[in-house]
Amino acid sequence: MIESKNQNILIITSRADFGGCPEHVFQLINQLKNDFNFFVACPNDYPYYKLYSKLLGTNNIFEIPHRKVNLTLILKLYEFIKKKEIRLIHSHGKGAGIYSRLLFFLTSSPIVHTFHGVHIEKYSKIARVLYLTLEKFFSLFTLKFISVSNSEKDKILKYRIAKASKVVVIPNGVNIPTKTKTNLS
Repeated sequence: MIESKNQNILIITSRADFGGCPEHVFQLINQLKNDFNFFVACPNDYPYYKLYSKLLGTNNIFEIPHRKVNLTLILKLYEFIKKKEIRLIHSHGKGAGIYSRLLFFLTSSPIVHTFHGVHIEKYSKIARVLYLTLEKFFSLFTLKFISVSNSEKDKILKYRIAKASKVVVIPNGVNIPTKTKTNLS
């Protein structure tokens, strides 16, 4: 499916501040940067924008807004994808998922989407129906979904967002140093 040598992959995340998803993306890139050519679309948030830039170079970063979708950026992001000859798009989180699946219509690149949570319990009934309808539609154009836990996969299947054959569980986790300093006083 995906050959590693010289494979250009765009990772999209609508967060680059402190949090599990940005750290997960950082560790993913850091561990696989010798096997794949990574590019990142993310906000200019502290600290991960700078960390991604250090790993990949600023020319390989495309700035998007923090946790907002800006549809006018889709064409600019499409130009970035063409220029960098990106062949796979991997989105992390809801906002990034919207970008990636809309880009499918322009690029026909395979899309892999990681949810990092299906948090719809507090949505109004209308918002929940709209979100689930959009996700079900987008699932038609998504090659694979990565679920970060079995319980998340269960939610994806319960809400019929995607077929079980399209969902892969890769436990969410970040490497935590074995020794940490803590000052609780």
